[in-house]
Formats: sequence, structure tokens, C-alpha cells
Amino acid sequence: MITLQQQKISNTPLLATPSLLSNVNSVLQNHTIATAQQKLEAEQERTAKYKSLKANLPANTGLIQISGILVAGSMGNLEALCGMTSYQSILNQMFAYTQNTSIKRVLLHISSGGGEAYKVFSSCKEVKDLAQKHGIELVAYADGTCASAAYAWASIADQIISHPESNNIGSIGVVMQLVNDSKALEQKGLDRTFVFSGNSKIPFDQNGAFRADFISDLQAKIDETYNTFVNHVSTNRKMTKQDVIKTEAKTFTAKKAMSLKLIDLLMTESELFEYLGKPIIGSKQPVSAPTSTPSASKVEVKSDIKTEQATEKLRDLQSIVKKRLNRSEDDIKQQAIAKLKQNNL
Repeated sequence: MITLQQQKISNTPLLATPSLLSNVNSVLQNHTIATAQQKLEAEQERTAKYKSLKANLPANTGLIQISGILVAGSMGNLEALCGMTSYQSILNQMFAYTQNTSIKRVLLHISSGGGEAYKVFSSCKEVKDLAQKHGIELVAYADGTCASAAYAWASIADQIISHPESNNIGSIGVVMQLVNDSKALEQKGLDRTFVFSGNSKIPFDQNGAFRADFISDLQAKIDETYNTFVNHVSTNRKMTKQDVIKTEAKTFTAKKAMSLKLIDLLMTESELFEYLGKPIIGSKQPVSAPTSTPSASKVEVKSDIKTEQATEKLRDLQSIVKKRLNRSEDDIKQQAIAKLKQNNL
């Protein structure tokens, strides 16, 4: 499992802060296989945090925790042990809430520096689509750190609220960490040789360094992911792409993030609970299914009725005008005849 996790953070595009990468590397380098007791304790700690938050929320509000390293697929026991959250688990929880008609709001409680780029945008879209379809309001709360992939999740919310002292919000950028073990192998007296077909099959040159064209290809992929990230944030936050790009993948304090429109409100956790405890104002209505043919026909019938009514009124008006004009002509004729008679003509 540790090898799998190393593959998830090395040689792959990440939406993560440099500090998160450093922390993960430290954990992986010093990590030993966890005992059953350690796994149990890690799961109990996460459960206790969840229960503590849930106890302060009203019955109509669901809770999804987005914390630690974010990964695409479920990592089983390692999710709790290493403080991970998978996009699949977020999606599963959101789907479960849509099956409960009493849930009108879901709180995304976020404390993470990001993680995998893979599947983050499609997963975010699925969760947002589910919320809109079932009329559920999404509220994101940044608890200290809400950066990179974690901010991608926050951006889909109807409101982003942050603790006033949060100081790592944003990091709208992409990074890839490359690991070249050529020198380490050389120091150990190991010689590595590749037998391959296809010029781009291996990334190294004759000296063991990464080839320039390999780095160039990776940069193109990173740029493509970055553009997707920028579009994701600008669309969901209703910001211009240029304003998103101007953040330069930096992280900001809560106050600065609010001035940049990356978040909406500042609240302590107790203020958040009080705010969410109030009735939902302007409750979102579920998005109805695409209009079917019968409904469309009804609309057309109504439209035809209105047209016929307008046409009928126009005919009546034309008739009235015509009668008045005829009456005026008769009056003129009668007056002329009367004048002729007065003059004995």
C-alpha cells in the first residue's frame, strides 16, 4: 500500500501545496506497516471528529469531511491512518444524502492542502450536479487550509466560509514531482540498462538525466490540467479567468482570499454552527427533469390560446373603427344635403 501511495504522489500531476508534498514524503520515508491497533485508533479519531462536528449541525444539514491528502480512489484503511480522503468516498456520501429528503444542505468541512489531479474535476461536477438535482445547498468551510485540490472542492459550493485565521487558501496551480534514482543507484554500485522500442519509451538520456523532450511533454500536460483548473474555478466562482490566473497559485490568508473573491464569509466554528442552525433562506428548489414532449405541447397550446385571444381582440377593434368611420361618412352626407336644402338648391 505504501508503494501505491508513493506512485500517487510521484511522477503524476498533483493539485497540492509544496508543504503537503514535503509532509507526505516524510511520512512515507519513515512509515512502517501499521498494526491493526494503529488502524483502529486512526479510524476512531476520524470518527470522533466527525461526530463532534455533526452534533453541532441541524438535522437538515449533512456533513462531508475533506481532510488530509486527497486521492481519487478509496485507499481502504490507509485513508484514516494517513489522514486521506478519496474523491470516491465524497461522492458516495453525497449520493447517500440525496436519498434522504430531510437533508436540505451539506457542509463540506475542509482542512487539506490538496492531492491528486486525477478525477478531481469530474468528481466535483458529479457532486454539484447531485446537489442541484435534489435542491441541496452546498456550503464549504475552510478550516485552516483549503488549497489546490481542496479548493477545487470548495469552489463548487454555493458559499465558501472560512475561519478568520485560516492562512492557506487558494493554490490554484498544478505541480508534478519527478523522482530520478539514477544517482542513488550509482552510489550503491547498481547499473541500470533499458531495452526498449520507441524513442519516448524511457525518460532518461545516456547520462541518466531526464531528457528535454520528456520534460517538455510533461509541461504540456501540466499546462492542460492547469487550464482545466482555472476554468473550473472561474466558472464556479463566477470570476474571470484572468483574475484566477493572477493569483499565481499562491495561498492567501482568509481576509486576503475574501478580497480576491475566493471566499465569501469569515466565521469562527461556533459562528458557523449558529449560522447553519438558522432556517435556510431562499431554499434551493430541485432542478426538474428535462421537459418532456407532453409538457412542451401544453406550452404550445397555451401559446396558441393567447395568440387566438389577441387576434380576436384585434378583429373587434377593427370592426369598431370601421363602424365609426362609416358613421362619420353618413353624418357628412346628411349635413351636406341639409345645407343644399337651406339654399334652395
